[in-house]
Amino acid sequence: YVANRGYVVTYGGMSRQPVTVSTAALIFKSVHVVGFWRSLWAKENSGSPEDNKMYAELEKFALEHKLRAPIHLMCPLREYQSAVKTSMKGYTSCKQILVNE
Repeated sequence: YVANRGYVVTYGGMSRQPVTVSTAALIFKSVHVVGFWRSLWAKENSGSPEDNKMYAELEKFALEHKLRAPIHLMCPLREYQSAVKTSMKGYTSCKQILVNE
């Protein structure tokens, strides 16, 4: 549910599916749809007060053990083709991490 004049922010494309918004939401509720590209934000805001605050909060969460690594599979670099093929299937329950052994 998005309130009148609310925002829908998309920030990840892991599903490789388009974002769908009804015409009624755009016209009658004035809903705004925007994208967020973290890499670009980091480049443009490196060292800013917002950037420093974010990293301080992440550090606090890490020290409190409130951050957890996603489910992942360590894949030897020699098996990169299999890892890439798996990751290109769209949403998967496991991240493929290439490791140079």
